[in-house]
Amino acid sequence: MGTSSSWKIRCYPLGGLISSWSTVSSTTYSILGLVPNTYYIVEITSSCSGGLVNTVNKTVFITATDFCDGIVFTDSGKENGSYINRETVVRTIVPSVANNTIILNFSAFSLEQDKDFLYVYDGNSTSSPLLNFGGSTGTVIPGPFTSSAVDGSLTVKFFSDRKNVAPGFIANISCMSNLSVTDFNGFIDFSYFPNLLVVW
Repeated sequence: MGTSSSWKIRCYPLGGLISSWSTVSSTTYSILGLVPNTYYIVEITSSCSGGLVNTVNKTVFITATDFCDGIVFTDSGKENGSYINRETVVRTIVPSVANNTIILNFSAFSLEQDKDFLYVYDGNSTSSPLLNFGGSTGTVIPGPFTSSAVDGSLTVKFFSDRKNVAPGFIANISCMSNLSVTDFNGFIDFSYFPNLLVVW
């Protein structure tokens, strides 16, 4: 942030108690004790002397979890609230079980029409192929989405503009085995040696 040599930072659960500022002089900072599958706000500002107030940079993020454990994925408003304005959240969902693929199945969907969007990518970044061309907006429930990426992952990007909010989305994340037999003709031959002859 400019030429500052120290910064103030704080991190707290979205919708929870706002924590106090911590002053840091390093450009890296670790936050410990975060709860899985929880939205957090991180705020950073430069330390100013003489009572000057500086701009606060605010970021919303969600922590990782065991995605093959049948979790519910929502916007920042959770199941019963609305998301917030000026929100951009990117969540990469990677199966926690080897040889599995992610399935994302929406049960509720309501975004500000043509202003707020949700994008689903077939892979572990927003550079992966887009599965819902143009993104999803409005109230039509998208999907379901099943990864075909080598690592079985999907990436979700949610964006809200600066005006008006809506109830958001609720989706279930599950995993499915991606092991299969691709060259199966329905017949299996067995050969035994030595061939035993049983006499009664």
